[in-house]
Parts: sequence; structure tokens; C-alpha cells
Amino acid sequence: MGVKPCSSHCDLLELIDFICLPLSSSSPLLIRLFFRVIRLKITNNQRNNSLRKEIISRIAYSFLTDTERAETLMLPEGCRVRESAKIVCPQGLTIGPYCNLAENSVVDASGGLTIGSHTTIGVGVLVWSHSSHMANLLHSNYVGSSHIIRKKTTIGSGCFICGPSVVQAGSTIGDYCLIQPFSTVAGDVPDRSIVTPNGILAGVLTDEKVTLMSRMSSPSS
Repeated sequence: MGVKPCSSHCDLLELIDFICLPLSSSSPLLIRLFFRVIRLKITNNQRNNSLRKEIISRIAYSFLTDTERAETLMLPEGCRVRESAKIVCPQGLTIGPYCNLAENSVVDASGGLTIGSHTTIGVGVLVWSHSSHMANLLHSNYVGSSHIIRKKTTIGSGCFICGPSVVQAGSTIGDYCLIQPFSTVAGDVPDRSIVTPNGILAGVLTDEKVTLMSRMSSPSS
């Protein structure tokens, strides 16, 4: 199910809608005068109005805690969205419970993105489901370019993606994977693998290995 704003937070959402109508003839006079006095260049069209609402929403969300932010976005139980985390096209995101989107992470769901449960997208991680490189190479870098490539990206359950790392569009990461810092994922990563900047250690995170890692990391070890 895609991410949608939570109706239980209607007061915040109504305030955002109120702020997002600065040029409307029905908007309060003081708001229209404010935008004219500080001389903001505003183009009142569908795309800009949609983006403006998204920008103002992010500003409003900065006053919420990580759990409140997740609840406002109608993410499943136990999810957390930290400050400056950004979800691009949240309607394309399917995510499981108990996931964490850390500070300054970018989660792009414009081409479709599925994230399992109990997965962390670490600080500064970039997860993409689109790429505009062909639009640049073909001198077609305009809004709505037909050369923007969109591919569904999938991240499994029980994964930890440490930042700064990049997951490229169309990649698939299996369950129980660890992505080390400064790694780039481009393609398929099998279940229970470790991805390093130098490559993939496929299937090494066996139950025995995880149990051993847990014992070694416990305070009593």
C-alpha cells in the first residue's frame, strides 16, 4: 500500500493546505500581501503548487518526532522517520513495520520501491528508483522528459544499509543483508549477504554467523 497522509493529523494538513494558497483570490489578504512584499517569484501552476505543498509539508514535519512523522505519513507500526529524511513520490512506496529512515536519507519511490520489515536506511543513504542520466546525455533535461528511466527497487526485511551508500534504480537487495559504508548497490544482492565497497560477500550471514555476531556485541562478552 502506498504512503498517504494520516487523517488523525488533519489539523496539521489543513494548516499546510491553508499556507499553500498564497495566490488564490480566496486566500486571506495578509498572506497575499506577504508574498508580494518580500517579492517572491511564484508561478501558480499544477506542478509548482504540488511541489510547494511538499516543501511546506517537510518544514511542518520538522517539528515532529521521528515516530510522529512516520504516523503522519501513515507508515506501518514501529516505523521512524528522522529529521531531513526525504521520501520522493511517497505514493510509490510500500514499506513494512519497524523500519527506520535515518537523517538525510533520500528514499525515491518514483519508479516503485518496496522495503521489507525491520530494515534501516542509514544516515545519508540514497535509494533510487529512477535515473535521469540519459536525459542529460541526450540534451533532454527538462521537466517530464521521456528519457528519465524508472525501475522498481526492492529492499528486503532485516537489512541494514549504512551510509553514505547508494542503491541504484532497479536493484534488489535480499533479506538479512548488511550494506557497509561507501558501498554502491547496482543489481541483485542475495539473501544474507554483506556488500562492501569492493564487492558482495554472498550468503555469509548464516544463522550461526548472526548468533556469533550477537554474542560478540553483547555487553557481557
